[in-house]
Amino acid sequence: MKNETAGRAVAFAFVSRLARAAIVALAFLLASFLTGCGPSFVAVRPTEPLVADAGHVHAEVGRVFLTDEVRRRGLADDVDLVVELSLKNGTSVARRVSPGSFSCLLALDARRPAETRALLPGGGGEGAFPGQPPDEGSLLAAITVPPGETRAAWALFHGYRFDGSEIPRRVTLTIPVEGAPPVDLELADPARGALRWETPPEPSTWSIGVDTGSTLASGLRASLATTEITRVQRSGRVLWDLGLASTLMVETQGPLVSETSAFSGTGFTGHLSLPLLSWGAAQDPSQLGVFGGATAELLAEVPKPRAADDMRKLHVYGLLQAQAGLELTFGRAPLASTPFPLTPSAPALPRWGFRLGYQQTWVGGVTSGGFMTSLRFLF
Repeated sequence: MKNETAGRAVAFAFVSRLARAAIVALAFLLASFLTGCGPSFVAVRPTEPLVADAGHVHAEVGRVFLTDEVRRRGLADDVDLVVELSLKNGTSVARRVSPGSFSCLLALDARRPAETRALLPGGGGEGAFPGQPPDEGSLLAAITVPPGETRAAWALFHGYRFDGSEIPRRVTLTIPVEGAPPVDLELADPARGALRWETPPEPSTWSIGVDTGSTLASGLRASLATTEITRVQRSGRVLWDLGLASTLMVETQGPLVSETSAFSGTGFTGHLSLPLLSWGAAQDPSQLGVFGGATAELLAEVPKPRAADDMRKLHVYGLLQAQAGLELTFGRAPLASTPFPLTPSAPALPRWGFRLGYQQTWVGGVTSGGFMTSLRFLF
């Protein structure tokens, strides 16, 4: 059935598969956006102690939090900074501090004071940061630190996009103290290259993959092209993905019935992979490992163009595939550029990968083995 009409039908089916995959990807992304339940925060760990003293008042940062969006978007209007710290009063009288009066300056260059920016103060409270700003209660209430005692506090600052917001800056937290000099606490400084904010890398991301494969047994000989949209996540050393698959199969020999020898399918796919060897720089690593996975789809024949009143049913089959082989990955998902010295505290997800393996196919009551290759991009 290799004629011009069949060729056009196969080409149209392939383009339709790609368009459907793109629509599915957009739907997945839109669903993720719409189902979000507000900003979440990720804790970052400074690699050096952050302490300062002024007028016998001692301040020490315990933890720093950033809206998790900062890892892929950088400093933006919906990115917040939270500083959790302890305040010790070494004087003989009580001291009052108000987290709402704290300031956070981002200095680019001491010779260019006009380019210094300030994050917008959002208040704070006493004790540990609750994970989200409270819906009730004042974020501007003062905290009293009795003589010789220590109190925990947290302060919230709102970020925003500006020219040069991706450039590293000196970050200074200023703490006004009633009846004493303010405490200037340096959170980051490009001159202190060893001072970094270690943050967990993105735990998951989306990927798009293009698979090609062939079945070689005499019971079924066919070529397959599959587009996959999956969510990729790391659990310890293991990477796993789960998502949707869209396949075009062209049969050259076998029992499956189609007017054009072509079939179009949609279903689900999932894989597990385990890196075994790593090499290269930490900023651009390469890894070699093994993978295994499966795909289940509903496969329908691609017919020749039909008249509007042609009600013949299409031949439909269930398709099941199992894959196993080697996976080679390159690069890592980068952190966005920010004024803060962010660095990943654990291996990040790869940037792209290549798979080569064996593929067993079951469809229409027959089974056939063959080989497959896959190229994936993560974004």
